[in-house]
Amino acid sequence: CFPVLVLSLLFAMFNSFEGNFKTRPKINLGGQRVQEDKSTLIKKNKEQRRERDNERLRQKSAIKIQAFYRGRNVAGNLRNKERAVWDQNAESIFRAVHTKWDVNAAASLVELVRSFLFFYRSTHDAQRELCLCQILWKKMFDVETIFVPFYYEDLRYTWFHQLKKLLLIFIKSVGSQSINRDRDIVNYLNTLLLAVDVNKYRQLEEGGSFSLYPFQIIPTSDPDYAFAYEYSLKDFITYIFTIPLLADRVEALELLSSKMPLYDIISVIASNDWNAEQGNRPESFDEPQIDPSILKWISVLVDDKHLESVLAFAKSANTTALLKISYFLSTLMIRWSSKRSDLLSKMSYGKLSISENKFSVNALWEAFKETDLARLLSNSQPLSIGFITDTTNIEQWGMFYLFCELFSRILLPMDDYEFFDGSKNPLKLPEIIEMSTYMKNIAFILYWNSPQLKISNAIEGSCIKPIYIREVATRLLKQIHARDSRRRFTPERHWLMTSEFDMSTFAKNVVAEEQELENDKTNLDKRQLEFVSPRLGVLHNIPFVIPFEERVKIFRQFVRNDRERHIHTIFEPRTRVTIRRNKIFEDGFTYLNAMGPRLKNPVAIQFIDEFGIQEAGIDGGGLFKEFLTSLTRIAFDAEYGLFLSTNEQLLYPNPHSYARNETQLRYYEFLGRILGKALYEGILVDAAFSGFFLSKWLGERSYLDDLPSVDPELYQGLVYLKNYKGDVESDLSLNFTIVDNEFGESRTIDLIPGGSDIPVTKHNRINYIYKMVNYRLNVQIGLQCQAFFRGLIDLIEPKWLKMFNQQELQILVGGAYIPINIADLQQNTVYADYKDDDPVIINFWKVVSEFSEEQKQKLIKFVTSCSRPPLLGFKELNPKFSIRRAGTGARLPSSSTCVNLLKLPAYPDENTLRQKLSYAINADVGFDLS
Repeated sequence: CFPVLVLSLLFAMFNSFEGNFKTRPKINLGGQRVQEDKSTLIKKNKEQRRERDNERLRQKSAIKIQAFYRGRNVAGNLRNKERAVWDQNAESIFRAVHTKWDVNAAASLVELVRSFLFFYRSTHDAQRELCLCQILWKKMFDVETIFVPFYYEDLRYTWFHQLKKLLLIFIKSVGSQSINRDRDIVNYLNTLLLAVDVNKYRQLEEGGSFSLYPFQIIPTSDPDYAFAYEYSLKDFITYIFTIPLLADRVEALELLSSKMPLYDIISVIASNDWNAEQGNRPESFDEPQIDPSILKWISVLVDDKHLESVLAFAKSANTTALLKISYFLSTLMIRWSSKRSDLLSKMSYGKLSISENKFSVNALWEAFKETDLARLLSNSQPLSIGFITDTTNIEQWGMFYLFCELFSRILLPMDDYEFFDGSKNPLKLPEIIEMSTYMKNIAFILYWNSPQLKISNAIEGSCIKPIYIREVATRLLKQIHARDSRRRFTPERHWLMTSEFDMSTFAKNVVAEEQELENDKTNLDKRQLEFVSPRLGVLHNIPFVIPFEERVKIFRQFVRNDRERHIHTIFEPRTRVTIRRNKIFEDGFTYLNAMGPRLKNPVAIQFIDEFGIQEAGIDGGGLFKEFLTSLTRIAFDAEYGLFLSTNEQLLYPNPHSYARNETQLRYYEFLGRILGKALYEGILVDAAFSGFFLSKWLGERSYLDDLPSVDPELYQGLVYLKNYKGDVESDLSLNFTIVDNEFGESRTIDLIPGGSDIPVTKHNRINYIYKMVNYRLNVQIGLQCQAFFRGLIDLIEPKWLKMFNQQELQILVGGAYIPINIADLQQNTVYADYKDDDPVIINFWKVVSEFSEEQKQKLIKFVTSCSRPPLLGFKELNPKFSIRRAGTGARLPSSSTCVNLLKLPAYPDENTLRQKLSYAINADVGFDLS
């Protein structure tokens, strides 16, 4: 197309040429002389002059274009001829690799590279480049080709400068689109690494700088080049950091420290355990050992003395300096993840404790509130997602991340008394309310906009990823919400985000998305699910931003959809089970436990009385409810041995060792299935569970604030230890052990390996408290909780449970701890042989409305077997609350709890009805008794 362009320009210039170079005069044949004024003549002359100038410019341009074209054409032909010669020479040199090298062969290699640098074009010579790369790293007589010219003094200088240019071409190729095969990348990197091998050729003085080029050129943000970058990083450590005494070479230290990707190197060293005590490595660990001086050099970053000096400087630092220190510490925890937990513990309560330092949680919070990021978050207007990845907020995100990590760690050993005590809590309650608002907004934006944000990619210019921010904000939010759930301190509707979306649309869409995922049998992990469905991400991670009543409705719809998937036809036969009245638990375990997930299907119960006679009646659902109620009453009784109760009569699994044998664990698994069945069918169970046991349903661990209900004496002792001002080691003489007392026998258990030989000191006492609480609340009942949960999730999906916290789960299982609404109950009651205007019914509702709250609860329990009403009102009670005429006379009222039926005789007056009904509900006259 280029020659065509040139010819067209030339044709345009000379298309009017007729052989006469003189301009023909213009003759007026009209016989009249036209007079032109001066201005017209001047204008005409200017126009003619401009045309002549343009004509000369066109001629000069045409000459230049022709010259350029001829030059390019000639150069292209020369390069093509050079390529043809190069191909022949490369083939001969490639074959010559297998023979002995001499000066002529070395000179041929230098000439080959000179020729390559002359004609090289990345778009035309990718294969030749790869061929040359392979030639250079081929070995012969234990010497790679790349080093051969250095053995000849006449070639050394030329080869050195050629090699610099060539290596730059290779490095750029690693990060180019044309190189996309792993094998090619390895070939290039092998060549690059040869050039930096100081042990093989020490005269290559710029080897260190060559080794840094990959980190400057390879695009780290592009996943297509992740392999190349990681390969370069690992080999940089392997080949450079393992050079003996490298840290003692001042010029190398200055070069590396100023240019190397320190954060990434720390991550690789930490992930490969290079920072561990090298003498304790397993024999199979074949990674080369980093030079001790280099390891010491890098380990200074997490050294206590170094961090003490950093924190000491923070005492007098202003907000700008605090931002930089916070960002440094956040980066250190992210990059050196193996040190994160230890560093947080030391900063919270250990050697680096910041409680008496200006660099404290309170100081961090005060400094963060002065930032532009905090002002943006405090704005009531909707936020765009751009501020998340704005590079100007990097240091502010670092401070936010560090604050969340520290405050979250401080809250772990803090009980509720200390939390609400202004002198014990580093933040006041109004500050916590304000802070939780910021975090709620951040977490919601990061879940709701997960598809638009690449949350797993680091913010440009930092190591902080939005997903890190989301994780720490979510964790701290849950901790604060749990405190607020136990003892309310936030304003009404503080946690809700319903202003951000239409609630009716949200519920409809989230159910549809869950249904679609289930129908597709899509097995997504947590992060993939958040990307596919932001609504489900919100619901499973920060569910408290959605009203509890709405979540209950969504849960019931999830169950209905699941039932439709598992029950293929309405005529599917029920599983029929025969249960002896005096062997309810044993028969239930024998016949129902083995059903597993099939327990979702309808089950028909046939009771056998104590005389071995089959009871009359067909189970339409009521008998199974009666069986479920009777079974849970037996199994959750503390005398049965599977569960114990706290001082508040809250149930938790028996921690004794006999409860961990195989038979008992199968019982726990069975009870998990039974409770799952109750949740699945919407049947309320009259049992209250401890919060730390309910937290196990959510996959969470228990901490110090859960201990008082189980072991108040141990709790008091641990709080005393945490606040002890004296010499912990000499005064208290504790070690990392716990004594188990069972049936008069004592057994000492190490909380950590060698715990009996490790004293508890001022610096490690928080870790001791962690271990004690963990053993008491997590380890002792761990197997029992795991067995229970295995049974529970056979019927209830774990992700459904994560829509609630512990208190809400209890309401879901056993009903709401709210006053009983008699008007709601009356509105949702059905009658048999009575009408709503019957005098007996009128008297009944009058008497019931005058009952105390305790009497109302007894009435509800008398009829339904549970003293608490359904959360969403009596319209949710299935079957409906019913009243049936039961004759006349002096009989007591009776009930059939399996169908929520009150059998009420037709009493002649209000006083008689009050006396008989009160006697019946207080005497606990139960199922089918008159």
